[in-house]
Amino acid sequence: MRKQILQSSAWAMAIFLATVWTAKYNFAAGFAQSICFFALTFCLLQRFESKGKEVYAVTSAIIAGRVILEIPVRIITFHDSLGSLGISIMVIVTILLAALLYMKRQLSLLILTIIIVILLGTAGIDAWIDFVNYIRK
Repeated sequence: MRKQILQSSAWAMAIFLATVWTAKYNFAAGFAQSICFFALTFCLLQRFESKGKEVYAVTSAIIAGRVILEIPVRIITFHDSLGSLGISIMVIVTILLAALLYMKRQLSLLILTIIIVILLGTAGIDAWIDFVNYIRK
């Protein structure tokens, strides 16, 4: 199980580094990273044939791998990096939805996941940016 956790974290870091350039584009960053991390989570869970506690361990490792590279930036410039925190929240929700979809495997859950990601990527990011602008005033 330790090998699965390390591989999951490493893959998440690699995917984050591969998609971090999309942060320049507000809407594209959320969708690009969400799609990549959704696919990564689902593929790793299938590859490891995860069941029970393994699903939680692999999912947690993916979330940790995604977030750990941001921690230094958020510590140093927390106030300035608040805008991109919405994208991180969106990606974490997508990772959790991918794990839930892997465990349940229902078409209705897939449709609900797509709707949630679209809503988070459009209205959610707009609301987050408005909230951050309100805090900065």
